[in-house]
Formats: sequence, structure tokens, C-alpha cells
Amino acid sequence: LKQNFKKYLNAENSKLFVFYNGRSALFWALKWLPKDDKNEIIVSAYTCVSVINAIKQAGFKPVYADIDKTLNTPLDSIKKVYSSATKAIIVQHTFGNPAEIDEIVRFAHNHNLLVIEDCAHALGASIWPKKVWTFWDMAIFSSWRDKVFSSVTGWYLLINNENIHISPKLFPVSRKLALQNLAYNFRQ
Repeated sequence: LKQNFKKYLNAENSKLFVFYNGRSALFWALKWLPKDDKNEIIVSAYTCVSVINAIKQAGFKPVYADIDKTLNTPLDSIKKVYSSATKAIIVQHTFGNPAEIDEIVRFAHNHNLLVIEDCAHALGASIWPKKVWTFWDMAIFSSWRDKVFSSVTGWYLLINNENIHISPKLFPVSRKLALQNLAYNFRQ
């Protein structure tokens, strides 16, 4: 599955990790960021609580940037909340609608910020001719039961930045939990 997913993403040279849920994938993405005194992560004001929980659990402070009519966060909103304490920007492609990612990435790289693309709803989305996850330092994807493709549960973290040094201390999901998830729709 991992090799096929990397092939589909055209990311054979990237590092790919599979997690049980999105909070875990994002938590580890943030824990593996290079260490310094920057502690703020810019995030969309319209996002899932799991994103905020992962940011806080990893020891960072979420900084909310406003959204526009596309339900994405435009660069102007990011500029308003950016500070010298900003470490990274999580760019969410809300409901598969790509954000202004090229402009955001340009701003981020000019300010030495990392970009994490939240592609939970955006697998297959593109800004012609590039796929949304190709602009990033890191990207997270979902195959939860309500996403574009479903494997009942599962999240993927793709890392494309060689300066991010991973130290995996990951544990496999128990067989019992996997079976509970597979039988999810059959419970009464």
C-alpha cells in the first residue's frame, strides 16, 4: 500500500509514514520539525479540532488565520498573523478546493517557514498541472471512512524535506482496534 501510494503521488523518493489517525500523523510531523525557539504554527481558522489538538500536543501554539469565500486561508490572512515566532504554516485545501499554495509557499520560503499541506480532503486535487501535495515540505492525507478514498481508517504523512530528521518511535495498531474499525458499520 505504501509503495503504491507513493507511486500514485509521484513521490517515490519521499518518506512516507502511515498512522491510525490524523492527530497522530500531524503530531509526529510537528515533533520532527527542526528545533529552535519558534513556537507558533499558522493554521486555518476553519479546521478540524484534531489539527489544533495535534499542534498543542506537540508543544506549539496555534495561530489562527482567517478564511475567504473559498473556505481556505489566503496569503493576506497569513501575513496578518505572521510573527518572528512563526515556525510553520499548515495549508488546508478545504473540501478538495486548492488553497493559494504557490503564493503561500513563496512567502513561507522567503521567511524560512516550513509548509505542511493538509490534503485530507484533497487527494487528486490539482492546480494545473501540479498536484496540491507537490508544493510542500510535508503533507498529510486521509483514508478515513469519509474521505476521497477509504481504507476505513488511516492517515499518511509524506515528508519531502531532507532537513527534517525523523526519529520514529511508532507503534503498530492493535489487531483488536483494526477489527473494531473494520466492523464499524455492523455494530448496533
